Amino acid sequence: MLLFIALLVPCFASPAEILSEVERQALQAAMAKETSAFAACTTAFESDRGKAGPCFDDFAASYPTSEHASTALYNAAISYQDVGKVKEAIRRFEHFVSSFPEDELSPPLQFRLAGNYVAVLELDAAVLAYEQVLKHAPDSREAPSATYDLGFVRLCLGDHDGAARAFDQYAALGLPDAEHVRALAIRARQQAKAPTRARYLSANPLSPWTSERSPSEAMVEAQRRLRLRSGDLSAYEQLVVSHLAVGEPERARVFATLALNGVPGADNRAGLVALLGEALLLLGETAAGEAQLRRAVELDPSVPRAAQLLGDLPH
Repeated sequence: MLLFIALLVPCFASPAEILSEVERQALQAAMAKETSAFAACTTAFESDRGKAGPCFDDFAASYPTSEHASTALYNAAISYQDVGKVKEAIRRFEHFVSSFPEDELSPPLQFRLAGNYVAVLELDAAVLAYEQVLKHAPDSREAPSATYDLGFVRLCLGDHDGAARAFDQYAALGLPDAEHVRALAIRARQQAKAPTRARYLSANPLSPWTSERSPSEAMVEAQRRLRLRSGDLSAYEQLVVSHLAVGEPERARVFATLALNGVPGADNRAGLVALLGEALLLLGETAAGEAQLRRAVELDPSVPRAAQLLGDLPH
């Protein structure tokens, strides 16, 4: 009889053991659901970035303590970036670098965040973001580019001395373009000492101002429009022309280059290409300026001033 009872005991688990089994099954089910949700977002990331961003957002909100949380936030940011939703991407980049400052992905994301700030003309924020890259990841592969870009952003803000320091730091790295960047530093210091004066003909058909509106007012309006819609090419043109009008060809070049490299379809915008060519001519980069002007004429033979400027070049 005692033997029979002893044989039956293992068949009946204790209440604590039964509860543990229920919890284990529930945990397994939750983990399977989490894995399935992340896999679905990953599939969307590989095939449709437009759907991937919201999918990863939902995952991060539903599973904030998941081991995939940082990856979800990163992929959401990249997804929004890739479909042109710059401001949405900025918010995810900001969240990532503040939530995971020690993550190996933070330096490259901080660098991309800075570039996005430039795209929406939040230049002070861009300076801080580039400086964060240099402070926390001075040996990262993004650091040289951050130094170089910081120089141009400071130039756009009118901080010529700060731009020169950044260009000097980049030149000191001894990279192949060091001499070119050292020349930029010299030019920035010269601009810091030179009085502002108009070098641009107001007869330019692209001029965005009238007798009632100054170039400075046109700049403010262009910046406002770009904050509302970062891909507004006519606003970029307005901004570039305005900087040319007040004798700031370096800033004009920065914004023209930013638009041509960062806005879809901009590289076929003949007027913008011609403005970049004119800025380069004013900066003394004749060969590069002529190349841009010739490209503008190829895109559109009627583009304002391009043919005229080419005709004025010595042959």
